[in-house]
Amino acid sequence: MPDGERFTAALRELGVGPDSRVVVYDDDSRMWSTRLWWALREIGLHTAAVLDGGLQEWLAQGAPVASGPEADPDTAPAAPGTGWPAERRGTLVDKSKVLDVVNGSRPDRVLVCALGEDAFRGLAPTRYSRRGHIPGSLNLPAKDRLLDSRGRFLPRPALEEAVGGLPADTGTLLYCGGGISATLLGFVLVLLGRDDVTVYDGSIEEWSADPSLPMITS
Repeated sequence: MPDGERFTAALRELGVGPDSRVVVYDDDSRMWSTRLWWALREIGLHTAAVLDGGLQEWLAQGAPVASGPEADPDTAPAAPGTGWPAERRGTLVDKSKVLDVVNGSRPDRVLVCALGEDAFRGLAPTRYSRRGHIPGSLNLPAKDRLLDSRGRFLPRPALEEAVGGLPADTGTLLYCGGGISATLLGFVLVLLGRDDVTVYDGSIEEWSADPSLPMITS
């Protein structure tokens, strides 16, 4: 996550202000959209939405597309102002919050890894420093369980069934490889009404690089 000033400056260049309606889309697996959606939520923009099915579904429906830079006369840089919240909301957390859960000082939190089962168990090749998962974690593979074959979110009853094994009476701290696919699961949990959800921004990429931090392969 970039610092707030750099992030909001980039948004202002696109004409985005704290009250803007934003629709985010991608062309692969929805997790890039949900990552940006989560970052916007972190700085207090609650009017953002994710385009279900992304660019693929848009094209499949014959919707219009454009090439090259957009020159929209109605889009001008938003005024610098002070409209953005001064502090983040805390939906993206660092490893100290994860350590609190691992060492038992936050029993009101459950760790959930959004990677695939083989990666969770340490059976798959990885680009990270070590294989496996953080001790005490549950596993819910986000890309495998939450989307259909066309990259669209499953119907609400199916989503509720997919996350039904996660405790509903505790906060949920999500992670993955680099804090991307975890936001796919986080987006669904928020969509289903679970508000006490955070994402470990550094995820396994950061955690595995520190040999003093425990990991499990099983």
